[in-house]
Amino acid sequence: MTHPLAAPLARLQPRERRLVVVALAVIAAVALVTLAEWLWKEQQRVAERLPVARAQLARMQEDTAELLQLNRTPPPAPIALAAAQQAAQAAASARGLELTIAPQNDALTVTGSVAVPALLDWLAALATSQQLRAQSLVLKPESGTDGKMRLEARLVAGQSTPQ
Repeated sequence: MTHPLAAPLARLQPRERRLVVVALAVIAAVALVTLAEWLWKEQQRVAERLPVARAQLARMQEDTAELLQLNRTPPPAPIALAAAQQAAQAAASARGLELTIAPQNDALTVTGSVAVPALLDWLAALATSQQLRAQSLVLKPESGTDGKMRLEARLVAGQSTPQ
């Protein structure tokens, strides 16, 4: 069995055959040089990105370990509603908030006139220290109160979503 190019090459003069062979050798050499150059550039790119990828992997592994530790940590014991009321009132007073906080069933009802930044700070502190979350929260603008809002809220222990 003969190669399909054997017949056309056989018809060429010896000088033409040498030119075809040289041309094929040049094409093959250019292809090899181009491949080698691409491989070298890819190796450089990988060498630059590998340390960054390793650092990201290390951070993800640390975050995973931290999340696993947090999952293993039991939640703090729920506090009594009266103690939660006292802690919430003390936190409000410390921030200059004039709020009325009263226990109602299994929650605390909160009313008053507040500045929103101080309210957010107070709610974040209660979530962290007392595990109290806003189950419902209504803010209404008050006229003539220097940007304060009328607050009506219901705080419960543990995780909940605002309504």
